[in-house]
Amino acid sequence: MINGNCPNIDTWNRYNYTTYVQLRENADPVAFEAKIEDALIRYTSPETTFKLEIQALKRICLHSDYEYDVHTIHIDIILVYVLGLVAFFILLIACVNFMNLTTARAARRAQMGHK
Repeated sequence: MINGNCPNIDTWNRYNYTTYVQLRENADPVAFEAKIEDALIRYTSPETTFKLEIQALKRICLHSDYEYDVHTIHIDIILVYVLGLVAFFILLIACVNFMNLTTARAARRAQMGHK
């Protein structure tokens, strides 16, 4: 502890932070991840049990499978597809209902017009 009540954030032994980095446009993510692994071994110990991994920012909300990513909203992409399918069927039922009601009104108007 620093100052008696604040944790020391200048150590590599803190695991509860999500860090975002932006790679250059032509950077190789696999090579960058290998460099991260080397830095992790260099600054901690070769026997370290945790691992640093990279993930594309586009994949965090809908495609992430990291269970420790608690600071982001996780919605499985399958749930999005299921809810979209349910919404499509509700819209389809509404359209059929509208057509049915319109046809019934037209039939009623046609009966009233002939009397």
